[in-house]
Amino acid sequence: MATLIQKLFKPKWQHAKAEVRLSALASLDDQTVLLQLAQHDPDEQVQLAALKKLQDPDQLIGFFNHSATTIKDAALKRFLTTLLGFEQTQDQIKSLASLNESQRLMQIATYADDETLRQAALNQIQDEASLYDFILASPSAKARHIAAQRIERADYLDNLQKVFKGKDKSLVKLAKEKRQVQLQQAQAEAEAQAAVQKILDQAEHLSTAAFSPTYAAQLAHLKQSWPKLASTTSEQNTRFETLIKQAESVLEANKAQAEALEQAKQLQQAAQQKQQACISALLDALDNIKQTNKADLNTVSELIKQQQHDWLESEKQQKAHKTDSQSFEAAIKSLYQVETCLTWIAQHENDIEQIKQQSQTIDGLSLNQLVKLQKNAQKYLSALSWPQDLPALPITQLLAQVQTQAEARINKIRQDEKNQLGKVEQLMDALEQAIQAGHIKDAKRQQKLLGDTLSNISDDKAKGFAARKHLLQAQLQELMDWQGFATVPKMEELCAAMEALIDSGKSADVLADEINLLQQEWKTLGGGDRKTTQQLWERFKAAADKAYEPCREHFHQQSEERQINKEKREQLCQQLEQFVEQNDWQQTDWKTIPVLCDKARGEWKSYSPVDRRDHKVLQERFNQVISVIRGKLTEEYERNAQQKQALIDQVIQLLDKSDLSEAIEQCKQVQEQWKSIPQAGRKDFALWKEFRAQCDALFSRRDEEKNQRKAAIDEAIQEAEALLQQAKEIATSNETQVPVKRAGVAEAQQAFAKLQVPKRVYERIRNEFQNIEQQLNQQAEQAKTQAEKQLWQNALTLSQALAVQETQGQVDEAALESLKVQIDETPLPSQAASVLNQRLSNLSNGQQQSEGNSNASAANIGQEQTLLDLCLELEITMGLDSPAQDKDARMALQVTLLQSRMGQGAIPRHEQKADLTCRWLAQPATASNYEQYCQRFTSALERV
Repeated sequence: MATLIQKLFKPKWQHAKAEVRLSALASLDDQTVLLQLAQHDPDEQVQLAALKKLQDPDQLIGFFNHSATTIKDAALKRFLTTLLGFEQTQDQIKSLASLNESQRLMQIATYADDETLRQAALNQIQDEASLYDFILASPSAKARHIAAQRIERADYLDNLQKVFKGKDKSLVKLAKEKRQVQLQQAQAEAEAQAAVQKILDQAEHLSTAAFSPTYAAQLAHLKQSWPKLASTTSEQNTRFETLIKQAESVLEANKAQAEALEQAKQLQQAAQQKQQACISALLDALDNIKQTNKADLNTVSELIKQQQHDWLESEKQQKAHKTDSQSFEAAIKSLYQVETCLTWIAQHENDIEQIKQQSQTIDGLSLNQLVKLQKNAQKYLSALSWPQDLPALPITQLLAQVQTQAEARINKIRQDEKNQLGKVEQLMDALEQAIQAGHIKDAKRQQKLLGDTLSNISDDKAKGFAARKHLLQAQLQELMDWQGFATVPKMEELCAAMEALIDSGKSADVLADEINLLQQEWKTLGGGDRKTTQQLWERFKAAADKAYEPCREHFHQQSEERQINKEKREQLCQQLEQFVEQNDWQQTDWKTIPVLCDKARGEWKSYSPVDRRDHKVLQERFNQVISVIRGKLTEEYERNAQQKQALIDQVIQLLDKSDLSEAIEQCKQVQEQWKSIPQAGRKDFALWKEFRAQCDALFSRRDEEKNQRKAAIDEAIQEAEALLQQAKEIATSNETQVPVKRAGVAEAQQAFAKLQVPKRVYERIRNEFQNIEQQLNQQAEQAKTQAEKQLWQNALTLSQALAVQETQGQVDEAALESLKVQIDETPLPSQAASVLNQRLSNLSNGQQQSEGNSNASAANIGQEQTLLDLCLELEITMGLDSPAQDKDARMALQVTLLQSRMGQGAIPRHEQKADLTCRWLAQPATASNYEQYCQRFTSALERV
């Protein structure tokens, strides 16, 4: 009944007909029912109608992967309309401005069909994390690329390169380029800040540094450099200005130190001269020792003390140059070694004299004396620390000679001793044979020869023969004792000994053994008086029978014991036979089998004695069952041997394998397999020996290839060294054209670059080639300097020729014309030609002649001062001394130059020299003392 009622009142959206359900949707607002119809209704039109009435965007997203395109498109359209409030794309784009939820914007950018709408949604997203998540989830390469353009975080860019490597080249390239730009910007900022900090550090150092001749130039350089810097902060600007003010105050306060600096410079030069004198004194002393091969301890000590003192005093004024310091240290170190060696010789003079005396009688010394002499000579040689670059002292040669002679003498004695040892063995064998043969006379002769021979060898070697020697001596003495007794007294002695055994209380075994021993001795006696010996025999026999009575009962008990042992042996054989039959030989612990056999043999031996008639049968039975067990064990050993032989064959095959590394690795695996195989009995050692030999052969092949590689490397190193030597010879050759040398060195360097040498060798030789290049650069620079010097010399020569014409009273037109030609044709510095032509023009116009010119006297008043200033400025610039009478003028000029150059950058000395020379060339020879100043100026040029 209930089912019928439910059918009668069933909702229309559940009606069987699709058109009824579709009509019912017009008035249906239940979102749960609408979602159910959209998801599961069998009619697509009903599903579409339900979709259009859904309000939850998240529910609509669930349809984006629907199999039906119409459903998917309708769901997307409804999703955008619900979120943005409009159906038209343009309206939706405008509505995006009011949507601030990153998650919704990401959904629009992901699912929207319209590219413009997706781009607008991405532009609206400000959260890089959301953009990053969108890129990882988006199936659209274009959308990913657009989103990636908004990513700036370094870790996101790095991860995008990893995630999309090989999947989206465009995205990876964009991320990589953005990351490179970031790194370049960071590097540029770091470099800019480093440059700012460098200038600040230099300014701070200068503000606290002591005044020096270059102080003003350094300050000017800093002032010029700071404005060129970018990205300076106000704090950094303030700091720089403060430091510059401090430096300017230092400069102002220390101008008066110029004179003190000049004086300090003179003291430094004196100190350098003193240092050179110290080095020369030390080197002269070493040269004297080399030439005379003699050295006096007091003289050397005094020289070291004096030169060390002078050197330290000079370094208080001026720290020595590195090369000078190294030269001084090397020379004084050699003299210290000489002093130490001479001191040691003086302290051991007596010991050395004793060695010298012993060396004169070395053939008469014993072995122990020779060993001690050789050790002392070696010890003293090691103690002498004479410099290697000086000729060896006579005492050194003497000690070396004594050591060699003593060692040769020791070797000879030991060789002779070795021969004597062989002779001792022969004499002992001969002595033993003589004793055994009973030849006492021959034995005594061999004993004497043995004693004489033993006296010729060392005690420690003779100790090895002492035991056998004493035994042979005892045997010989015993032989001699027996000779001294007659047969009958010996028989009586044996009778008495046998009688003494009667009722002696000794054990049966001991008593039986002693009786048997006496009986054996009786048999060895020779014949004597027949009657007497017969009586003695009867006496001996009666005593033996009576003495043996206690042994009979004992041996009866032994018979019973033999029977028990027989039974136990039978039981043991039975147990072993049952073991053979019942044991599972496929699952046997083979390690226990040898133990079982050994234990069985031990028990078998313990069940002893047995009667002779039973022993043979039981022994055969026991041997047979043990043989069966041993046979099983032998079969196991053979199987193991075959497995091990197979492993050996594998290693042999590896010997011919081309890939040695793989062969070595496989060999190690085979070695591990070998360990898992049990022993192979007697063959085990031989198999192991062969296996080890084959493995060693394989590893030896590796070592051989390694040696071949090493040989190839050594050959490459030798070739590299040869190329380096070739480059050095080219660089130091007499060839004047540096380019020619450069070509030769470059060819050697190119050949070197093709060689495969170790890194450390490559770096060392590469550095050597760089040094050679620097050497060639220096040669080129020297050649250039010499050429420039020659150009200036040409200019000075023409200037002197002009001076001759300027000092004449009348113009020589022909001479002027000749000078014009010379100036035009002679190679000159570019700035000098115009200056000389100007003087020539002035001379042609009569402007430089003293006669006929009313202004000549006034012009010549300052000429002398100009010439003096040029000479002084050149001497100041080049660091040369000026005459004492010009001291004040020089100081005044220095101050003027400092003031005029303040704020300017440092001018290279060669440029200053060229400028001064050019200014000199411009001066006419109108002053009365022109020649004097000309000689002074040119002399200063030549000195630098």
